[in-house]
Amino acid sequence: MTTSAWLRPPGALIVTPWYGGTRGGVAVAVESLVQGLIRAGGRAITMRLVPDGWIPRTRYGTANEEIVELCVRPHAAAVGTPSQRAGYYMRFEIAQHALRRIVREQDLRVVHFSYAIEQYPVLARLAREMGLKVVTTFHGSDVNNTLEDPATRYMVEELVAASDHITAVSRTLADRLKAAIPEIAPRLTVLHNGVPTAFAAAADGPRATDALTTRWEVLLAGQLTPRKGGDVLLDALALVREEIPTVHAAFAGSGRFESELRAHVVRLGLGANVEFLGNLSRENLSAAYRATKVLVIPSRSEGLPLVLLEALWLGVPVVATAVDGLPEVVRDDVNGLLVPPDDAPALADALRRILLDTGLRQRLSGQARASIADHFSPEATTEKYAEVYRMVLAGS
Repeated sequence: MTTSAWLRPPGALIVTPWYGGTRGGVAVAVESLVQGLIRAGGRAITMRLVPDGWIPRTRYGTANEEIVELCVRPHAAAVGTPSQRAGYYMRFEIAQHALRRIVREQDLRVVHFSYAIEQYPVLARLAREMGLKVVTTFHGSDVNNTLEDPATRYMVEELVAASDHITAVSRTLADRLKAAIPEIAPRLTVLHNGVPTAFAAAADGPRATDALTTRWEVLLAGQLTPRKGGDVLLDALALVREEIPTVHAAFAGSGRFESELRAHVVRLGLGANVEFLGNLSRENLSAAYRATKVLVIPSRSEGLPLVLLEALWLGVPVVATAVDGLPEVVRDDVNGLLVPPDDAPALADALRRILLDTGLRQRLSGQARASIADHFSPEATTEKYAEVYRMVLAGS
C-alpha cells in the first residue's frame, strides 16, 4: 500500500441522478462510494438531481450522510416556451447558489459526476469556474446508448471536455469511449465497481432475521428489461427442465419487460418452475443469494453489475454472458461459467453442469469470494477513487 493510501480522502461533492434504495446499480454504487469516503475519514456530500421542485431539500442516508436534492432541468427547457425558459434559469440560479454554498461550507475540492446525463455539462463548467476539479464516471448505458445517438452524443463530448479525469467501470466501456473520443485516453482510468459498503458490512455480520424460506436453483436479480436477457434464461430453463423437471428459478426485480417475461413463461409451460419476486429489500436480496445455487446474468450488454459482486462476495457461483465488463470479473471455471449472449442452449448446458455436478458447484463457490476480495472490496474501491481525487488535485 502506498503512503498516500493512509491519507484521508479529499473532500468531494458527488453528483448523481439516483442514490441508495434497492433499484439500480448506479444508485447503490454512489451510496457505497459516499459512505466509504466518510468511513475513511473524508468529507463527501451527495447532490442528487431530481425531476422537479424549486428549493433544495436536505435528507440523510442510511449512514447519516448528507444528501442535497435539487432540480436542474435539461437544457431543452432553456429554448422552450417563455415559462419553460424562466423556470430553467431560475432553477439553475438556485442550483448554482446551492453548489457554491455546499463547496464553501464543507471545504470541498472535487466535484464527481456519476452516470452522464444532460444536465451535467453546464454544472461541470460551473464547477471549473469555481476552481474545483471535475471527475466523471461512466457506468454503461450512458455510453452504450448515448454515443450512438447524435442528439445525445454531444452531451458526452461536452462533459468529457469539462472533466479533469474520467473513469469507466469496465475496460470494454473505456475502449468504447476511446474509440469515440480518442483525445480522452490520457485522462481515462478503468475503475471497477466494488462490493457495496453497506452490503459487505451486513453480509459479514449476523444474517438477516427475515431471510426468505423459499429456495431456488437459479436466481436472476436486476431490472427486468430486454437488455438483461431474462427471455434467454427462460428458453434455457425450458431445456434444463427436460433433464431436471423440478428446476426452480426466481426473478428478483421489476421493469417494463416483466409482462413479456410472464407471457413467455406461459408459452413455455414454465408456470411451476418460475417465480417473480418483485423488488426485494436489501436484507431479503442477501437472503435470496444465500437461498440459490447459482446466480445467472444472461445480459446482452452490461457495465459491471453490483449483483455479480454481491453474489460472489457471499460465495455464490455465477453463470454469465461473456459481454462487456462481465468477463473482467467472472473467470470461467474459477468462480463461475461464461457463455455467449443470446445462446439459450449454451446457457442451459452451463446451468446443467452446475446444478448436476455438486463438486463443481462447491469448487466454484469456494473460490468465489477469494476471486474478488482484493480488487473489489469496498475499501479497495474507495481508495482507488480517493487516489483519483488526489491525482487531479496534484495536477498529474
